[in-house]
Formats: sequence, C-alpha cells, structure tokens
Amino acid sequence: LKVLSFTDPKTSTIDNTLKGISLPLQRGGSRLSENAIVILDNLQASGDFENLTAFLARRGCRSAALIPIQENGRPSKLIALGTRENTPLTSTRMQPYASLAEVSSTALDRFTVLKTLQDRLIELQVLEYVGQAVTAETDPQMLFKTMHDVIADQLGADLSFAIALYDSSTNMIDLPYMVDSGKQITVESFPLGEGMTSEVINKQKPLMINKNLEESAKVLGAKLIGQLPKSWLGIPLVIAGNSIGAIIIQDMETEDRFGQDDLNLLNTIAPQISTSIRNSQLLSEIAKTLTAFEQEHFLLHSLLTHIPDRVTFKDADLKYLRVSESIAKDFGHRSAKEFIGKDDIQVMGGEAGAEIIAEERQILETGQPITDLVEKTVDAQD
Repeated sequence: LKVLSFTDPKTSTIDNTLKGISLPLQRGGSRLSENAIVILDNLQASGDFENLTAFLARRGCRSAALIPIQENGRPSKLIALGTRENTPLTSTRMQPYASLAEVSSTALDRFTVLKTLQDRLIELQVLEYVGQAVTAETDPQMLFKTMHDVIADQLGADLSFAIALYDSSTNMIDLPYMVDSGKQITVESFPLGEGMTSEVINKQKPLMINKNLEESAKVLGAKLIGQLPKSWLGIPLVIAGNSIGAIIIQDMETEDRFGQDDLNLLNTIAPQISTSIRNSQLLSEIAKTLTAFEQEHFLLHSLLTHIPDRVTFKDADLKYLRVSESIAKDFGHRSAKEFIGKDDIQVMGGEAGAEIIAEERQILETGQPITDLVEKTVDAQD
C-alpha cells in the first residue's frame, strides 16, 4: 500500500508530508477482494493489516474500516477510515463510503474501457494506408459491400460472397453480409465448431478446395454445413494474432474456379479488410459509449435546469460543483454557474453559511445523514 492522501479531522487539512509513504501489505489481500467493507475492531491487535493498523494507531485511532475500490474486478485503491472513538465502526455506518467506492469502481472501469478503445483505435490508425475504397467506409454494411465490390471486380461477380465475424466472448460466428446469386441473404449465427468456416477461423490459415469438397472436408476432419459448392475459398481475418472472422467465397457451379493468384490476392488484402472491420467496430463501440455519457450528461443537465427543488453537488471541501437553476433564481443569480467553486459562506453570508457547512461536514465525517431537520430557507445575503 502507498499513501495517496491523508486527512485528520482534528486539523481539517490534508497532510501532504505523508503522501507516498509505503505500508507493506503482508496479508489481507484476499479479504479486500472478497469484502466490500473490512472492519478492524482493535488496532492494537496484530492482524492481516499490521502496517496499516500501526499507522492509524500511532495517530490515536482505536478502530478502523477498510473499503476497497475495485478496478477491473481487483482492488486497486483503498479507503481507510480510522476513529478515535471508543465505539468501533460498523458496516452500517460505513455503507455510504462503500457506495462511494462502488461508484468510483464503476467510473474507473468506464474510463479504462474508453482508454482501451482509444488506444486500440490509435494503433489501427497507424497501420499502412492501403485500399482507400475499403478503408474509407466506417458503416459496417457499406464497408462489407465495398469489400464485395472490390473482390467481385477481381474474381467475378457471379461468386457467392460472405463476411464471417467471430465473437470470442460468445464463441459464435455471425454472417452480417452474405450475397448469393446476386441477392443479399440472411443467415443465422452459429457456434464455432467443425465446419469449413470454423476451420479457417480456428487455424488462422487460408483454405482452398476446388473439387471433391465432401472428400476433402473429411480428410480435414471438418463437418459440412448447408449446400455443397463446387469450389470453396476461405481467408482468415486476423488482428494482433486474434481471429476476428473470415472471408468466404464460393462457386456453386464450377470446379477449379480458384487459383493461386486468387489466393495470393485475398491474402494480400485480408490485413486491410481486417483493419477496416476492426476499425469500424471500435468506432461503433466508442460512439455507443460516448452517446451513453452524453445522454447521462443531458439528463442531469435537464434535471438541474427544470427541477423546482433546490439540488446541489459539492466536493469534499464543501464547495459547489453543480446546482439547480432554481437555487440560482432564488439567490438572484443569472446562472447556476456563478455558484461553482464557492462555499456557503461566500453564497449566504457568515452565520448562515457557517451553520450549513458545519452540518454538512458532520455528515462527511460521520457518514450519517441528517434527517427530519426543518431548515431555514436563505434566499440571498442581506
């Protein structure tokens, strides 16, 4: 463990001199992974968190609560709350902090997902720029059609063409684009198995069969699914060593339709197609994630703009982060933005502001809400 921040309510200040201090964790890691709240009733007793409890005990604490913040399913940060009171802390009292830790964990996971998506997108963007006709498209269906058109120009428009995409998380193969006899058809998703397409995806090697398809499939140990073509060509789509799908081309009428030149051509453009498909997928994922964040922001903004009740958000120093427009109106401000960065003393005046700050600091320090309180309404400084 390494101290990131330490605050003592006796001084109400953050002690930066303790930042970076290491508190080796010999044991107890499994308890943090398995429990949302770990209560340490007696800091004088030797236990799983010896260095941390000694650190708190030296500052007069009698008991403590440890609340892990998870990141990618594992504890990455820790909220340690010590008390000098004789009464030990309880899980009930610590529940607000556990909820805060859960929200923090969710936020960290979201940021990690965004960072991962952005990093992957950057890696894909630096790949060699080839085949503008393919890479220019980001809409999946238009991208697949462009790929089909490019390949049809080279190999013939009479061929059956399909793009197979493999989802490793579900172990399913989807055919989002398939054209047979000049018509786009729909094929249901199917599990990765022993068919010809699965053979290409599993082994990450091209497969070309120009005659006796049934006999060749038996030699390979692959099961045949659906109507048998006369000639079959499958090219794996691979990104960073991982199979993402395959290009499947078939001639239902003619044997020996494909040659080594055809295989070489498809092998050459397969990395470009793989990059374009993955790029499109990443853009779609990022767009969905950003849309979700924008929607949440819009809903919060709409709530704060139209709600008649007084709603405020404050930071740990009890300074305003956001307020509802109703509060701004009550205080005669043109915009709720005028509250940001101020505390209640600056907004309401010394006596009224100090009283509110004291009440809210009590909530932060005890973790207990103040209920059934008839609060005096203050509209503006006199």
